[in-house]
Amino acid sequence: MTPHPPAGRPGGRRSAQAGFAVMEALVATLIVLAALGMLYQVIGSGSRNASRTAQMRDALMLAQSRLASVGADIPLRPGRWSGQENGLVWQVELTPQPGPPGLGQALLVTVHAGGRTADVTLRSLRLARP
Repeated sequence: MTPHPPAGRPGGRRSAQAGFAVMEALVATLIVLAALGMLYQVIGSGSRNASRTAQMRDALMLAQSRLASVGADIPLRPGRWSGQENGLVWQVELTPQPGPPGLGQALLVTVHAGGRTADVTLRSLRLARP
């Protein structure tokens, strides 16, 4: 024979255990939701960083390309040239190098990547042709 719960408390231990089971399920659900929320933030942050990295890579490649074009597409004389390519604004500036004549040109290439990405700046020196 099984003992009966006291008369004043119907269900006794069973209702207390059921209450704890519901609480455990709620706590487990909250833990899973918190973990999913953190995972969402990590994935979003990674995606933004990947986008910025790609934009910086494109800006650096354009700056290198413009640097290489000096003397071919851009004349090797003092001045400033600019343009826009693939949504990036570039500028090339050539200035005479201080010192004896014919020493060369100081070369500055800047690409404005826009947004939150820093600008890319390359400096070089082109020697004068004899």
